[in-house]
Amino acid sequence: MTVASSVSNPRRYYAKRFKSLADVLAEFERVFAVRFDNRMPVNHCIEMAKSGGRLFVSEGMGGDYYAKIFKIDNLDSIYTLYSKVVSNSRIRMLSLLERLMAIESLELCYANVDSLHVSINRSDRELLDSLLFDDLSGAMGGLKVEAVATSGYWSDLGRYWLISSGEVVKYSKVLIS
Repeated sequence: MTVASSVSNPRRYYAKRFKSLADVLAEFERVFAVRFDNRMPVNHCIEMAKSGGRLFVSEGMGGDYYAKIFKIDNLDSIYTLYSKVVSNSRIRMLSLLERLMAIESLELCYANVDSLHVSINRSDRELLDSLLFDDLSGAMGGLKVEAVATSGYWSDLGRYWLISSGEVVKYSKVLIS
């Protein structure tokens, strides 16, 4: 999936008449390259499509439908595509987790797109260091060990405290919504 956002977002739509809601849905699927589950009723699919503000539908006098569909090829907007960065990050994170699973005592405490908190027995520290050796880097985007602690508290996404010898060694209290 590619997430696109617009830097300058003048909303532009094109309008078209359709004979049925199924035709409206087919056009929406074509434009946005999506497929709704064909087991769902058409009117439910239409409601889902309308929820993102990319489709407006009204019923005409003769039983036809008038639809306004968001123009994704609007030349007045500048789009930013950022799925590749997030996808690469997820692939790297999953690859790292697969390698770390070689540590029997490993417990995953917290994971986000850009961070990973694990707990291991002290006796497995050398194994952890050897598994991370080739990945550690001070370069931008490189894997860094930012803190080593003896305990931690994770309350929510982006909210954690890592503690060692009774002192907080690293914390984040950013509430992500």
